Amino acid sequence: MSSPPLRVGGPAPSFELETLSGEIFKSSDLKNKAVILNFWATWCVPCIKEMPELNKAHASFKENDVEIIAINFAETRSKVDKFVSKHPINFPVLLDKYGNVSQDYRVRNLPVTYFISPDGIIMDTVFGGITQQLIKKISSNEIKQPPPKSNKVEIFFKVLKHCSAFRFFRQLLLKPGNFFFRKFKMETKIV
Repeated sequence: MSSPPLRVGGPAPSFELETLSGEIFKSSDLKNKAVILNFWATWCVPCIKEMPELNKAHASFKENDVEIIAINFAETRSKVDKFVSKHPINFPVLLDKYGNVSQDYRVRNLPVTYFISPDGIIMDTVFGGITQQLIKKISSNEIKQPPPKSNKVEIFFKVLKHCSAFRFFRQLLLKPGNFFFRKFKMETKIV
């Protein structure tokens, strides 16, 4: 059974990876900056389609202490160099040669984009292709603000609200007499 994705509101794993120019890039160098971390591959069609959107977002966020980082998923430097020469990328591209960082971030499908606050907390995750409008919406609303301190039940419902099946789960979980309903009712008000 595969691991679930990293939890929104949890800490982002730290990493050190090589850039296309051969330098070592450390995530610790991004302290006090909001980060949009994108996992991608040259063979991934949605990844190719979202690169121009990430380039536009990078240009618009330059002045705002928001850094966009692309982490290539286990491909050779020559493949990535060839891709970058065809599709220019204006932000740092890192090489996850053995997939270790992708594994730390529990990447199972591509593309995956993590929005990380300046204090290293995962604020949101987008599975699949991303648009500039979505980047701006998430960034302006959430990435700069740390999540409020709350209990696990409240976090669960905040995440669940974004699911298309929210009404179904709410009806299922909040039936009177259900253990979860009783515990939830004691800890917080119903959303």
